Amino acid sequence: MHKNSDVYYIANNSKLSVLKIVGSTWTPSNLNSDIIATNSKIQVSASTNNVFYVRASDNRICYYWYNGSQSGFNVCDD
Repeated sequence: MHKNSDVYYIANNSKLSVLKIVGSTWTPSNLNSDIIATNSKIQVSASTNNVFYVRASDNRICYYWYNGSQSGFNVCDD
């Protein structure tokens, strides 16, 4: 699971990114290829660690998930 110290943010390229502690260094990383909608907020679920955002291409709510060994992206059902 991601550490609580991880920081999720929208990068300059409007993509979901995360700052993680690797060793003692903060390491930035883009997480996906979706462009996030202008003025979109991102929200992290504390219980599941899913990161929700609005995708610019179709304005659908999507989320990034991570289960400790794998990660991926899903679109929320209508």
